Amino acid sequence: MKKTVQKKTSSRKAAVSETSIAKKTAEIKKAASSTAASKSQEIKVSKSTPPRKTTKTTTPKLKNDAPKAEDQTINFTFILNDKNSYFGENIFVCGNIDELGNWDTSKAVSLTTDESLYPTWKGTATLPLNTYIEFKFVSVSSDGVVTWEESENRAATITKDNILYEGNWN
Repeated sequence: MKKTVQKKTSSRKAAVSETSIAKKTAEIKKAASSTAASKSQEIKVSKSTPPRKTTKTTTPKLKNDAPKAEDQTINFTFILNDKNSYFGENIFVCGNIDELGNWDTSKAVSLTTDESLYPTWKGTATLPLNTYIEFKFVSVSSDGVVTWEESENRAATITKDNILYEGNWN
């Protein structure tokens, strides 16, 4: 419905102005919907990953000015017991969030051992609080051969009370 504008301008100029505004509004809406569609397509593209790839989940954001739990991080320790290895083999933890490499072993968190710990491997990663993670331990040989655990993905929720995961190689 068009408005009638009664000023010193003619009614034809007011009608043209309202039509121009309506066209601009339609163009803006069209551009916004095509941008949302292209972003949706970008999200669906993924790299080749282990068979049980998962995504990061966090708790909903709070509506106050206090620091939000998902904006905070904590040092989370991974301990892998009884993993016998040979000289040059390296052990990593790789998982479904950026901090654990997003299932890319070249970005995974390295675990270490020494004479006092062996055959236990240990590593720490700074992870976002209140985040559910899935991960696996990975062995990488000195010549670059990657061996994933054969078990299902391991899982943990990172909280202030849960700062350690300990398990055996499967």
